[in-house]
Amino acid sequence: MATNYSTAQIVADFVCAEVAEIKQIYLDWSDNQIERETGMKFSNANSADEYFDIGRAQYLIQLPHGPIQSLTAVTDNGVVLDVATDLKVYLEDAQIAYSSDTESVLFTNYRYFSQGLRMVRVQWTYGYTTVPPVVQKLATLLTAKAYYLSLLSRESKGATQRTLGDANMNWDTDKHPLDTEIKMLFALVPRANNLFVV
Repeated sequence: MATNYSTAQIVADFVCAEVAEIKQIYLDWSDNQIERETGMKFSNANSADEYFDIGRAQYLIQLPHGPIQSLTAVTDNGVVLDVATDLKVYLEDAQIAYSSDTESVLFTNYRYFSQGLRMVRVQWTYGYTTVPPVVQKLATLLTAKAYYLSLLSRESKGATQRTLGDANMNWDTDKHPLDTEIKMLFALVPRANNLFVV
């Protein structure tokens, strides 16, 4: 992982520790937790080029990655669409739809994408230019939890097993006082549209 959602300095300041005590494994673990729970990456821009299967009367396509930074090209059954005039782009929701002011085939307010397998090709850039503050705070707390649990693990195993402490703990299931705040922040973090907070 090139850059993390939080930094060793931010976490060290939060837990009143030395920067060297905040290991890269803690930062990577917290990023993986966030991406697994939200179904999203909150990193710099990434490119995607995907084909979509279109069902009956579908005027909107949910892209699997967002938010959209730019829409490069969209083709519907081989026809290149003008992104500026033919489509509405919902950047934060990572959705594209035919503009409702376009003449409709079915005499409704919507124009529909061609039905069939791999009928629509979308090329786009997605991601965040900066990590959202709520994601950074969540990453900081998750990393702090990993740090605290590694300290507890080391203390319980004694000084002779100090280096094994990280390998023997389960950061996913071990409870910590930060868990309540972590759960609250997870509810505020953007997530892929097909994942919901339980």
